[in-house]
Amino acid sequence: MALAKGSGATQLSLLAGGGAAGSNRKQHRVPSITNLFLFAGIAVTIWQLSLFIGQHYYAHYAASETHHFNVTRYALQLGQALQVTQASMIENLESGNNITSALISRLEALQFQARTLDQQARNNNKELEKALQAALVRVRALEISNLENDLRKNVTGQLEERQRELESSNRELAEKLKRIEQKLEIFQDANSQLQSKISSLASSALRMHAHISKRLSENVEFYPLPELADVVDKVDGGTPALIGLPSNLTQGRLLCVQGNDTKNRTLNSYALAYREGLPVNAVLLPGTTLISDSDSGSFTDPWYSLDNLFPFLYWKIKSTCMSADRLILYQQSAVRTQLGDWIRQVFEASHLPIEVESLSYGKMPVCLENAVVSRSGMMEGFGDGQRKVIVEEARCVSRRKCAVKDRGYRQGDEVKVRLTLVAQGLGNVTEWERVLASQCRSQKGCKLSTMFVSNLTFCQQVELMSRTDILVSVHGSQLTNMIFMSPGSRVMELLPGGLEEYAGDELNTFSHLAKWAGLNHQGNWTDLTTPECPKSYKHNPKKCSSFHNGQTVGMNQTQISSWVRQVIDDFYLAQGSTLLSKADPKDLDLQSSLDNSTCACGS
Repeated sequence: MALAKGSGATQLSLLAGGGAAGSNRKQHRVPSITNLFLFAGIAVTIWQLSLFIGQHYYAHYAASETHHFNVTRYALQLGQALQVTQASMIENLESGNNITSALISRLEALQFQARTLDQQARNNNKELEKALQAALVRVRALEISNLENDLRKNVTGQLEERQRELESSNRELAEKLKRIEQKLEIFQDANSQLQSKISSLASSALRMHAHISKRLSENVEFYPLPELADVVDKVDGGTPALIGLPSNLTQGRLLCVQGNDTKNRTLNSYALAYREGLPVNAVLLPGTTLISDSDSGSFTDPWYSLDNLFPFLYWKIKSTCMSADRLILYQQSAVRTQLGDWIRQVFEASHLPIEVESLSYGKMPVCLENAVVSRSGMMEGFGDGQRKVIVEEARCVSRRKCAVKDRGYRQGDEVKVRLTLVAQGLGNVTEWERVLASQCRSQKGCKLSTMFVSNLTFCQQVELMSRTDILVSVHGSQLTNMIFMSPGSRVMELLPGGLEEYAGDELNTFSHLAKWAGLNHQGNWTDLTTPECPKSYKHNPKKCSSFHNGQTVGMNQTQISSWVRQVIDDFYLAQGSTLLSKADPKDLDLQSSLDNSTCACGS
């Protein structure tokens, strides 16, 4: 029974293990045979033990006690029975081995069959997986199809309901549209009538506009150009420096001028005209036109051109550096077409027009889209603060144009005072140079230069003035160059005798200019040896003034030496105190001039 149980367990193991059982065949056979021998050994042992006991009892108890004989005999019988049992077990063992061999052969056949069945099962599993995947795909397709059908039914229902709503709405809209069309027909009829009226009114307006423009053009009245000053005065209510036309006070009318006579100012005229009614055959000049109407002086003279034209530098600054397109010049209402080189250079540095409009349009009027009129000049039309702004800008742009920078001073420099003598208007230049050089040598660090204006270009004049600390010059236009000097410099002005009597306010012209430029005007020295005004001019101050202006200035060595020495000493002391007041001893530059890169209007 134990053998059969063991064989059954082996068979189950083979079925469970599949193909692995074949490789372990010997391992299953050995345990079965061992079990059989174990049982046989146990039986033999029991038999031998019984025989030993029987013999023992027989030897021990046979002589002494007879009642033990039966036990001994029983033990001997038991030993014989066990021997019979042992023989039977040996036979059974051999029969078990035969059965075990048969079982092993059967198990091997079963293992082969199990492997075959396992392979078939695997193949079946693969086919089942493929079938399952196909079934899943089919199921998904069926699910999607069902979902689509449901959605189609829902959407169809909603569309049908929406269609019914739209049909109802369309019927309502059709009824409204019909009513609107009926109203539109009424409106179209009214609109046609209105368009007809509008066309009629437009035609009438055009005819009226053309008629009015024609009448305005025909009725533009020209007046003598000198009377323009009265009109300009009324625009601002005073004596304006710069007037822009058209303006609100002129009701938007443009300034028109006619004539280009350079001698007879009565042949030149002006008018104010509406843009829609310009004079017949008028020429319209677009952009901005600068107009200077000077009462006196020449645009070729540095001082008079400064006085009459520098206001346009102020206009440019205040108009955020706006550009102008042309320049028209009048002197006492007579046309001028020449611009002096000095003012031309300053205007070019300021990016203002340098070509003068000649107004060569014959008898055709010239109307200006935008006009800026200057008629008062710097002396009359501005305050000191405004004049300083103008002069500073002129100095800045001119130095920038000529690439000039003020060198300044440092402690230890050999030259500390730069003295410049302007030769124009002096009676004896050599004598003046000798006296000034003598005083300059008395002060260490003083350097003298002589300036011949006619021999220098504009930029050379700017550069020399920027490096001048003390300027000595006769009263006259050449002193206009002082605006290029650095603030804090000195000006010594020389006068011909008799000029003070006839010049009037003109005598203070350059002291005012020095103040606007930030310079120290050291007063005037008058040459009392100048001839008196001819008697024939006594009743004509202008002629006497012109006479004295044309005289040269002589030399008084004592007075000039003392005056020059005093100015040099004062300037030297001022420069020394300025240097000593520097907070940082490593930075002892005395930069008194403006930074040329910070002009009000950039390059």
